[in-house]
Amino acid sequence: MVCGTRTADPRRCRNCEEWAKGFADPNASSECVDVLYHGLLAKRAVAAYVDGGHCLLPWPSAPEGVLTVAGDYVQLIRLVDSLCRHESEFERYFRRADLHEVTAQIPWLNM
Repeated sequence: MVCGTRTADPRRCRNCEEWAKGFADPNASSECVDVLYHGLLAKRAVAAYVDGGHCLLPWPSAPEGVLTVAGDYVQLIRLVDSLCRHESEFERYFRRADLHEVTAQIPWLNM
């Protein structure tokens, strides 16, 4: 896995700030999490560093105004965040951002 490549899509940063405002630092940045297979890019997920980079969170969807994230996507980003920190506070940030894990799976994570 490779993490830390900033996305070039400015729309994502605007959307990110909307659901990231509940933190001490309201700024967030979108990052790519690349899943490699034999050194080649197999899949790419977009996540957000929130609260000035204190936590990596999965990018939510907002059907009907509820911020939801597929369970497989949550697991991937939780893993990446835990690998980047001595003590991950993923669960606390996930709740504070009012994100909701749903049982739907992302097809590309089932390689």
